[in-house]
Amino acid sequence: MKQSAELAETNAARLKVPKVCVAIQAGTAAEMLERAERALRDVRFIEFRLDSLPRPAAPLARLKSFLAAHDGVTAIATCRRRANSGGFDGTLEEELKILARAAQAGCRTVDL
Repeated sequence: MKQSAELAETNAARLKVPKVCVAIQAGTAAEMLERAERALRDVRFIEFRLDSLPRPAAPLARLKSFLAAHDGVTAIATCRRRANSGGFDGTLEEELKILARAAQAGCRTVDL
């Protein structure tokens, strides 16, 4: 019984996310990461609106380094197509590939 309680507590801790999330939009990958760095002064939960970029996959390699350097950050990646109120012009398949790469870079959640 004690093992079950410990497992449940561990799983609940993994699922906890901060209550305030800051969405980061930018015109370039560098600007997006600079804005995220500034946001860390106030929050630990950041949404990267990849669909706001002309090339949504551009920041992914640097995003991995950014998240590795900021261990306590919870990140969500969003790459919505225009049909879903976003800014991405690609196909659903391209959107899913970008979001999969964002998850590999360290984003704990992805949003379609």
